[in-house]
Amino acid sequence: LTANEGQPDDDYIVDPEGSITIVDISGGVATVAQSNVTTADFTSYNAQLASLRAAGVRIFGPGATVAQDMEPEYITISDDDQTAWVSCQENNAIAVLDMATNTITQILPLGSKDYSLVSNPLDATDQGSEIEIANYPIKGFYMPDALAQYEINGQTYLITANEGDAREYNGYEETGRLGDATYQLDSAIFPYANALKANIGRINITTAHGDTDNDGDFDEIYTYGARSISIWNATTGVLVWDSGDELEQVIKNHPTLSAIFNASNSNNNFKNRSDDKGPEPEGVTVAKIGNETYAFVALERIGGCIVYNVTNPTSPEYVDYINTRTIATYGGDNGSEGIIYIDSTNSPNGLPIVILANEVSSTLSIFQVTDNTAVGVASIEKATSNMTFYPNPTSNILYVMNNSNQTTKLVIYNAVGVTVQKQDITTSLNAMDIASLPAGIYFANYQEGGVTHTAKLIKK
Repeated sequence: LTANEGQPDDDYIVDPEGSITIVDISGGVATVAQSNVTTADFTSYNAQLASLRAAGVRIFGPGATVAQDMEPEYITISDDDQTAWVSCQENNAIAVLDMATNTITQILPLGSKDYSLVSNPLDATDQGSEIEIANYPIKGFYMPDALAQYEINGQTYLITANEGDAREYNGYEETGRLGDATYQLDSAIFPYANALKANIGRINITTAHGDTDNDGDFDEIYTYGARSISIWNATTGVLVWDSGDELEQVIKNHPTLSAIFNASNSNNNFKNRSDDKGPEPEGVTVAKIGNETYAFVALERIGGCIVYNVTNPTSPEYVDYINTRTIATYGGDNGSEGIIYIDSTNSPNGLPIVILANEVSSTLSIFQVTDNTAVGVASIEKATSNMTFYPNPTSNILYVMNNSNQTTKLVIYNAVGVTVQKQDITTSLNAMDIASLPAGIYFANYQEGGVTHTAKLIKK
């Protein structure tokens, strides 16, 4: 399945229809023909434009039909392969695809998050030297990017990474700032409008929504994304749980990352994204480890992976957060986008791992997952220790510096998990002749202090 977003051209003159393509590869990839391709579209909903808008689906592109305006972003498929759920990010909705008939059967609106509620504060300005996570009379469209499904006690749930995304084109742009002189607030609803604009006037808002009585001023203030992850009932589309302000609180209270709170993926500037979408949860994957179910979430802007135990969908628990960007100077892994979980059966070192794709630094972050089922906690660790490998990449000789106080065995696996070389590593400088290995990516597995570590090696 592919999600075909169908974004308009920059002049917003050509606006392709969004759709989902289903390619039947059951007969083998080599024999796939056009007859194996089916496209599910939204044309049957064109006559429901008014009712979909009234329900909360964001359909607002200039002159667009429902089919043109819907922009599928990401897909997750049920365990029984009968249903697919498709996030339509700009539309703030989830489409439901019947896999038996290859038709879209529902469009579920997601509504908005009320930042005035005590459970939903946010840091709303990139100005100042303090982190100010507080409540304001504004709302945020959830607008998820990635989503994943999982089943608990026979009920399927969807977990969404609520990044947010605006339409910004030469031909049409919905974005503005709360402090813009042209963005007029209803004086009866916002008698303190000047103070609000003075305090958080730089936060990005949408001009496409909020004028509920069509009198030219705005009665509600909407921004992009929810700075959170959410869990939804997949059958009804009802919100079951939202992480509130926890993502920003975790970073605020982090011993090192608080220094670059809400930094972007291209700089280490303090609070750089507070006026936009905060940490921007982007990717999400779900895994069952032991008897517990975990969600691993990639944060696009500040980066890294945050982990939740979602076994109880109504009351998930924060577990861990790891980030491999550098703090003192900008560098390391930046711009985490895609994320996958590989279980122990398919892992190259026999242990579960999580991999993040970092689009800005053009790197992969490979984390090993440690399961402690006695307390129901999964943690992730960077695959580094007292062992140093250089040069990496290398052509012939790999030098291994073991700075620990123990000799260990180094096992090198290829990308599909086959052992290709072993060597005892002493507590000094060691040389490994890997000239006979084909060029490619390898993984070095070794024990240190009773903990198994993994490092990525590149053979030129």
